[in-house]
Amino acid sequence: MGKIVNRAELAEIFGYSLPTVDTWIKEGLPTRKQGAKGVAWEIDTAEAHTWLIKKARATRRTRGNVFGDEKGEDSGEGRMSLDEAKQRHEIAKAKSAELSLARELGAVAPIDTIARVVSDEIANARARLLAVPTKFRPHAQLHASDPERAKKLVAEVDSLIHAALTEIKSFGSAETPQ
Repeated sequence: MGKIVNRAELAEIFGYSLPTVDTWIKEGLPTRKQGAKGVAWEIDTAEAHTWLIKKARATRRTRGNVFGDEKGEDSGEGRMSLDEAKQRHEIAKAKSAELSLARELGAVAPIDTIARVVSDEIANARARLLAVPTKFRPHAQLHASDPERAKKLVAEVDSLIHAALTEIKSFGSAETPQ
């Protein structure tokens, strides 16, 4: 599930105008709640994204070559002229340059780098948590009234840590998209 937003927020998130979002709604964009006077529309961004991808794929299949014929001429409805293709190319180059600059400034990083760092940090936190019972044992023995009570305290701490790690692991795997 994505974020629930209104029409204006959806337009801003996807970079389109409000009239375009209204057109999408008329064309079947899924909504959670229909707006009315004084009541905002509710649209799930993930559902909207999926719908837009399906719509784009369907449009591409029905229109064929979106760039027109081999000569670059606009020979049909929905086809792109040579000037439009050049403009798209320039926009793509500008976006690519912006992304390269963001990488140089450290504002973005490849997902595999981020995943590796997060994975290392999780493994480090897990190892530190698993070491807690061993570090706690001398304190338990010092403050407990007898050795059996100290063992029970350490075992309880160990059990709680393992239960928490199991819960975290199962939560993480349940959230992972298939």
